[in-house]
Amino acid sequence: MATTTTTSQIDPTLLPYLQTGLQRAEQLFLTGQQPEFFSGQTYVAPSEQTLTALQQQENIARAANPLLQQAQGAYQQALGGIGQTAGGGFLNANPWNRPLAH
Repeated sequence: MATTTTTSQIDPTLLPYLQTGLQRAEQLFLTGQQPEFFSGQTYVAPSEQTLTALQQQENIARAANPLLQQAQGAYQQALGGIGQTAGGGFLNANPWNRPLAH
């Protein structure tokens, strides 16, 4: 089995520029006065319209919605009908459902 070795290196023509850039970065960021995190608000506050809309959405979500209750009742009724159908509950009223004559 053959072994492949790969090496990577910085282009020698770019090396002086990289060294200069890293030295300058060290001067700027590792010596002297260090930057401090801004202590004020760092985000845009939501507008009054946004806050009102969010409050209205929360109120709707928390309120007892009669439409939701009706939908849940209809769902339960449909499930009952499906169960009755699956159980053969409607076969007795079928005129074509007669015992076979021997």
